[in-house]
Amino acid sequence: CSRRVGGGVVSSVVGVAGWYLLVFGAAFGVMTLRRTAPVAEFVCVVAGLVLMCVSVQTAGRSARLFSGSVCEPAGNLTVVHSILGLGGRRECLSPGSSFHTCGGEETPGWLTPVDRGPESFDLGVSAADVVVEHRGIAGDHVREFLRRELAARSAPLLVEQHGARASVLPADSAPPIICVHCDLGVARSLDVVKLIADPKERLAWDSAGVREMSVLESYGDGRDHIYVRLATPWPMQDRDLVQARRHLTTKDFSPLGIELPMQCRGRETHLLIFRSVPFATAPERADCVRADAILGGYLVTQREDGGVSLFLSAQMDTGLPPSMMNNMRKLASSRSVQWVLALRKTLQARAG
Repeated sequence: CSRRVGGGVVSSVVGVAGWYLLVFGAAFGVMTLRRTAPVAEFVCVVAGLVLMCVSVQTAGRSARLFSGSVCEPAGNLTVVHSILGLGGRRECLSPGSSFHTCGGEETPGWLTPVDRGPESFDLGVSAADVVVEHRGIAGDHVREFLRRELAARSAPLLVEQHGARASVLPADSAPPIICVHCDLGVARSLDVVKLIADPKERLAWDSAGVREMSVLESYGDGRDHIYVRLATPWPMQDRDLVQARRHLTTKDFSPLGIELPMQCRGRETHLLIFRSVPFATAPERADCVRADAILGGYLVTQREDGGVSLFLSAQMDTGLPPSMMNNMRKLASSRSVQWVLALRKTLQARAG
C-alpha cells in the first residue's frame, strides 16, 4: 500500500506556519488595538484575515502532516492508521482476497460493465493491483452501515427541517458520522437511486454541491470506482474523492448473510454504499484537497403507500484538524438536510 502524507511536506509546513502566524496575528491585533493609531489597527486586522485565508487553504494538507496515512502489514489485511491517531480508519484487501458479488434486479445504465477481457475478480493477481485498483465494499462495510441506520433512529436530533431529521453519531478518533432520515414522497426507488448515482443526473440537480463526477471504471454487478469533486465555500479549496461504490438490491443481502432492517423487509430496497480508495488513474490534484470518505451511503426503501424513505450516512475526513471538524457538526448536518430537501424537490418537479 503506497505511503502518502496529505498534500506534500512543503504544503504541510506552510499550513502549520499559517496557523501559528494566524494566532500570532490575532493576538498582536488585540494587544495593539488600544495602543496604536487606527492605521496600525487596520493593518493588524487585514493581516489576520490574510493569514486566516492562507491557513484555511492549506489546512487540509497541514492536518495530514499530523494524520497522514501510512500502511503496515497486519496478517491478511493491511490496516491504514494515522501517525498520531487523529485520522480516519481504513482497510485494504490483501492478495488472495476476493470480492463479494451481487446481482441486481434491474441494472441501471450507468453501471453497465465495461469490456475487461477474461480477467477474473479474484484478487490474487498482483499485490500492487489489489491496493491501487481492486479494493471494494465487503459485507462488513454493509453491516456497519446498517448498524448506523439503527443507531441513528434513537440518537438525539441535531437538525430537523420539513421532515428531514439529522443526527450525529459519536466516533472515537475519527470524524463525526452524519446521519439523515427523510420521507421523499411518492416516487420510484430506482429513480431516486439514479438521481444520486448517475453522474449526468447528479450534476443536473446538484451542481451547487458537486462540481465534477465521473465513473472511472465499472465492473458490473453494481460495483464501480468513481471520482467526485465537491464544492466548498471560499477561501477553502474544493475537496475531491475517489470512491469504491457498490449498489445492492433487495435480493443481494441474503447471500451476504445480512438481514435487512425491519422497515425494509419485504419491500424494494436499494443500498448505495461507498468508501475512499486509491486509484492509479486519479492521483491527487494540486487544485483540490483529497478527502477521505471513511464510509458512507444511501439506503432507499419503497414503502407500501408508494412513497420512498431515504437514509443517508457519511463519515468523511475533509483534511481539517479533528477539533475543527467536530465544531462543524451542526453545519455539516444542516448542509446534509438541505441536500436531501433539494433531492425531494427535484423528484416533485419531475413528477409534475
